[in-house]
Amino acid sequence: MQKMKKLGLGSAAATGAVALVLGLGSAPAMALGSFDEPMTLTGPSSVSLPTSDYKDLTYDFQFTGPTDGVTYAAETKSKMIARNTAIRPSYVGKYFALAEAEGNITPDTPYGIPASVHFDGTTPGKYQLSVSVRQSPSDVARTVTKDVTVKANTKFSKSITRVSSPSVRVGSARTITVKAPYYQVGATVYAYYKASGQTTYKKVASAKLVNSSVSYAKASIRVSGKYTKTSGRFYFKVAAAPYAGSYQTASVAARIVRS
Repeated sequence: MQKMKKLGLGSAAATGAVALVLGLGSAPAMALGSFDEPMTLTGPSSVSLPTSDYKDLTYDFQFTGPTDGVTYAAETKSKMIARNTAIRPSYVGKYFALAEAEGNITPDTPYGIPASVHFDGTTPGKYQLSVSVRQSPSDVARTVTKDVTVKANTKFSKSITRVSSPSVRVGSARTITVKAPYYQVGATVYAYYKASGQTTYKKVASAKLVNSSVSYAKASIRVSGKYTKTSGRFYFKVAAAPYAGSYQTASVAARIVRS
């Protein structure tokens, strides 16, 4: 496959300024064909976000068209078309970098288009990638699209989830705060409790995650005083949200103050 030269996909990706040059190298023999034949855009249809930095991807593109007396130029775009609508709009990151096309392109030549997603700048959801080809001098244009689902990394989600609660007196109700990644907003968090000496956990309370910051959604879980009469342990299960799977936390000790 003839690949397009990548320009700055690493260092420049932080600003979203990625570029490429199409049609570099010696071109193969051209096959005459109609410009109304199908174009192809193939590559990963589902992507899990990285735990840090960027994840680099490649999408393969090819088209067919006549070559006598005509030239072709391409334009690439990406856009978010679906997400967890409970996320506050100002918290949504739509970074899905698809390299820009520079110069003319050649029919019947396979190209690899660099792309990338970011662990923090890309909100889980569905994105649509498109490549539009315009023929000159006819000014006829055609577009091919591909939908890509971007999913949260569940291990990463679990690793940054935080649980906190104040110390409470024996028999007093307590509020436990669970902070999960912002994209889990709308999901229910379930609290499970096991008293010291017991072998099984029991579901004792729940609350929904609400928008809290650009990084976290927060659930305030009210636990009855009957679960603070003795020491024990809690763990929490975070339910799935759109494009983000469910997971459970490690257990934490219940902090009881007796005087």
